[in-house]
Amino acid sequence: MEPQNKRQVFLRFMRYVTVTLVTVWLLVLMIASADNDDYGFALMIVSALVVFFITIPIIGFWIYSFIKAVRWRTRADKILLWFHIADLLMCGAVIYFANQPMHKCDAFIMAQYCRGENAFWMRSTAARYRSMLPDSTRMYVEIENGTVPQSDILSERDMKELKQLLEDFCGCIGIDVNNYSNSGYSRLLFRRIGMGMYSFRFYDYPLSPEQQDSINARENLIVFNDSTVFEYGSGAFGSLNFPGKEKFIEKSKSHTEIIKAKARDWYVNVTSGGIVGNHECISISPNQSALNDSSCYKFYIDEIYYAVDSTGRLNIYAPYSSLKEPTKNDSGILIHELRDYDTTSKYRKDYSAMGLKCITTVSPNH
Repeated sequence: MEPQNKRQVFLRFMRYVTVTLVTVWLLVLMIASADNDDYGFALMIVSALVVFFITIPIIGFWIYSFIKAVRWRTRADKILLWFHIADLLMCGAVIYFANQPMHKCDAFIMAQYCRGENAFWMRSTAARYRSMLPDSTRMYVEIENGTVPQSDILSERDMKELKQLLEDFCGCIGIDVNNYSNSGYSRLLFRRIGMGMYSFRFYDYPLSPEQQDSINARENLIVFNDSTVFEYGSGAFGSLNFPGKEKFIEKSKSHTEIIKAKARDWYVNVTSGGIVGNHECISISPNQSALNDSSCYKFYIDEIYYAVDSTGRLNIYAPYSSLKEPTKNDSGILIHELRDYDTTSKYRKDYSAMGLKCITTVSPNH
């Protein structure tokens, strides 16, 4: 009986050890997988590798312990069974979180959000609450887990309305309006990744080229256009550099595309807004050398839509206010003017379903 007793003591000890280790590991893994930033994902991968290559025997003992806990009814087995059930629930949570989309952010994503209807709501929301606040006041609101903190400046009704504007119309998580300083801008908080915060600065006035150069020289800021700046705050211990700033600036420079029609090719020059203060512009011409002179079609907007019809003619759909026509019109191109805001919004959302393609000043490949 002595060997048997020692064996039982050893197996019980190993059950305690393995259940404890697996429970702690699953808890860490669940927290890491629920965290949507890259650090959490990396921690999850490292944890999985450690378990796979080092502690496979522990998993074997855990399975053995689970079977024994189900079959036996001692006090120790009942306690261990509760831990096993908790482990299974955490394992399910890890699988659920692992299948959720990663919450990421960079300057390219910010540029996509800062256009069209979304840009209108963001700018108007920032201006509205800046004008509402009296001098020498500051309002900082960040939505956490779907709730907003109480405010001494705004009423509960105003805070609910602000939350709706931020979440449903702006796609943002907060606002920072500081009327103590003479900064001349308000911030909308876009996304928090780990300790870092990505934000939009909306200026009250157009920035001069000198001001844009000065702002763009700072490592945590990117000038998008003459009144919009992307900002990155790293928290207390992180790097001050805006992640991917150089790549965004390089991708945002002018580039040329070609639209192939039956009769001839159309050259398209795309100039992104911002970076050095340029206006967004899409230029179209059958002659590549004429893309920057008065003989080409110019559209001062971030997106236009097109299709080539059966006759080989290029059909362009764009807001009428964005178009600057050349001195002499070309019979190979037909302009369809979008006359109102609702029509423009419809094309922006449904152009693909209409059989159209899009030319945009935002690089789709980043």
